[in-house]
This record gives sequence, C-alpha cells and structure tokens, in this order.
Amino acid sequence: MIETFLLNNCIYSFQKGSMPFNQLVLSEIENKTMYGDFEEKFYYSVFNIFPSYGNIKIVKNPLKDSLNINIKEYLRNPYEYDENGNIKMYRYFLKVEYNTGNIDETINSDKIFSSEISEDMCKDSLIIFNIKNFLDRIRKEF
Repeated sequence: MIETFLLNNCIYSFQKGSMPFNQLVLSEIENKTMYGDFEEKFYYSVFNIFPSYGNIKIVKNPLKDSLNINIKEYLRNPYEYDENGNIKMYRYFLKVEYNTGNIDETINSDKIFSSEISEDMCKDSLIIFNIKNFLDRIRKEF
C-alpha cells in the first residue's frame, strides 16, 4: 500500500510493509498461453514497475535472488451484450506464477473492459495490475 499526502505544498509518499529483497535478477519469463506477446510485455513492465512501485532494482548480478515468471493462463470472454447482441464488455483473466527465493505466489487478476478498448491496451493494464498485486502481496507478508 502506498500512502500519499500533501504537506507545505510537497507530496510525500510512504509504502506500508517492507520487501524481502531490494534487488532481483529477472531470470526467466515462461509463457504457457498461445499469445506470444506476453513475454515482451511482462519484460518491460517488470523493469518499469518493480523499481517505481516496489522499490526493487532489476540487476544482472547472478549472486542476487532470481525472479521467474510463469504466465499460466490468459482468457478473454464476452461479459455483457447490447440490445442487438453485440459484445459490449469483455472480462479478461490472467493467471501468473511468480517464484523468487523462498517466495512462490500465484496471482489471478481479472478486469472488465469495454469492447471499444483494444485488446493490447487491456493486456497492458491487466499485466500492470497483476505485477502490482504480486508486489502488494509480498509486501504484506514481510
């Protein structure tokens, strides 16, 4: 959780909980879905989100804990139809397993998006949501 407040026109932010590590090596992203773009999307998202949201630097030092990401499942199903039977909303589901050191977490995320939003944008949003949920979960445990 991040707490933010304004004091004397300065914004302060504090994260609740601590992380069990401050540096990780991204060693593997395995994609078991039929969507080939997930590896690249996760790769860039990890490098953007871990330092800013989790205060965890991704490094190349092999002596650090490694992070393995296993994308297990991705689904997009119609959720709501309009009066003409056209799909109005889709429900997206993403199941990802994260392994690092002694931490094994499986994060299931689902979100509902309008059919007017591109699937790539929905995937990007779902990936960010999933990674942040992982970081929030391990932050709560430590």
